[in-house]
Amino acid sequence: PQFVGDTIQVRFVQSSNGCCGDAAIDSVAIAEAPSCPDPNNLLVSNVSDTSASFSWVAANNAQVNQFWFGPAGFYQGTTTTGGTQVNLGTATSINIDTLDPQTCYDFLVRTACGPGDTSMWVGPIQVCTQCAAISAPHYENWDNLVAQSKDV
Repeated sequence: PQFVGDTIQVRFVQSSNGCCGDAAIDSVAIAEAPSCPDPNNLLVSNVSDTSASFSWVAANNAQVNQFWFGPAGFYQGTTTTGGTQVNLGTATSINIDTLDPQTCYDFLVRTACGPGDTSMWVGPIQVCTQCAAISAPHYENWDNLVAQSKDV
């Protein structure tokens, strides 16, 4: 904001140190900072066999955080139609407790700062749920065990 309306010069200098010939600079672009920055610090925690918690840091001017998750590999870019999208308002975390055991999922997050003003989708970040606990029927009748002793 301190340079709005000013003319800014950008200079490129080659320091040859006596070794190299000409240099060329090809395609330089200077862009303004995005009005709706990408979320960052994506974190997965509390992963169990059927749930996981997700959190991130959103832009200060975020009006809506959008969360998108699905089976690993579901995200294919702009043509993806799978997975589940959730609008979270200004919340920057979510706990999903409907996951399948021993399954990997991808998740992405983006921020909407206003109508038509969204960040890029950040991710996918992959998380794999743990194996489900199993309980096998087991019975041992220790009551009928006959103690044996051996004299030494």
